[in-house]
Amino acid sequence: MKKIYKFWGVIAIVAIIGLALAGCDNGTTSGNGNNNNTGSDITGTYSGSTDGANYTVTIASTTWTLSVTGSRNFSDSGIYTRNGNTATLRSSRSNIDVGTATINGNSLTVVLNRNTYYPGTYYATKTGS
Repeated sequence: MKKIYKFWGVIAIVAIIGLALAGCDNGTTSGNGNNNNTGSDITGTYSGSTDGANYTVTIASTTWTLSVTGSRNFSDSGIYTRNGNTATLRSSRSNIDVGTATINGNSLTVVLNRNTYYPGTYYATKTGS
């Protein structure tokens, strides 16, 4: 009889562990990758200004474009990969990662690294929202 109780005890422990692992989030997304999004989706047009420069960031389903005018004149574009609220920006010019874009509601923060013309942080607000 003790062997039967031991057998069912082991089965119960294995079942509990299996259910616990099945319910864990593995950090991946399904569908369009909008997990952990706080607010509207990342796609859209955002604008902002700093130090005499006006900029527009447009993010489509898989591509991005940044245009800066005024005291600085440059543009860049490419594709992005998304993980939650943050997208890693890859330039079509250099085919390397040049920064990140993070969405928080209708606000977008773009951080460009040293692999681009004007590295820095750009804060933009969604237009037409």
